[in-house]
Amino acid sequence: MTKSRIVLSDEMSQPLTVQPLPVEEALRWHSEHERVWHDWPEIFMTQHAYQEINTHARSDTGREVGGMLVGEVRQTLDDTLYIVIEGQLPARHVAHGPAHLTFTSDTLTDALDRLEERFPDKQVVGWYHTHPGLSVFLSSMDVWLHTHFFPKAWHVALVIDPIANHAGFFRYANGQRMYLHPQQYVGFYELAEPGMESVVTWRNLLPGAAKENGAKG
Repeated sequence: MTKSRIVLSDEMSQPLTVQPLPVEEALRWHSEHERVWHDWPEIFMTQHAYQEINTHARSDTGREVGGMLVGEVRQTLDDTLYIVIEGQLPARHVAHGPAHLTFTSDTLTDALDRLEERFPDKQVVGWYHTHPGLSVFLSSMDVWLHTHFFPKAWHVALVIDPIANHAGFFRYANGQRMYLHPQQYVGFYELAEPGMESVVTWRNLLPGAAKENGAKG
């Protein structure tokens, strides 16, 4: 992997919006790992962002593809952090094959330029990439990329297997900002448009389960 001194979080710092968790507007999707995993930060994703990301993930099942997750970092009145994913930026200038995806300094510079053009009031809250036919996990290269380029406590990584139609988010453990479990992924809250039914089709995530630690407002 080409190393770079560009760190996305240093380039795009936005003030935090204080709002309660929008759980009443969302449907919770969970993974089998969440009973043994930490519950922070919470992840919300709009239906529009979900559909854009899924379309890109399915665009090439012969090679890994990926990009940046764009949105907002928010906090509740009791200082609980959560993110809202509202869009994506497909990564350019990458080296990729059937089992690898490498971001370069050109990838990150280009992402910063397009972020300013398309989402001037948003920031990169994480990244996504595909593992076609390989299942949902973080490779050692994925962990290296995440901890070096996405070091904020609220940065997340989304891995999608477009062939199996499985996906999951990886996030730093609560209180252990630089620790990622490479296999224990979590789900998210689907932010539905008014009057819209769910658009989530990832078959390894189940809807509606209550978490052991209740959501905070």
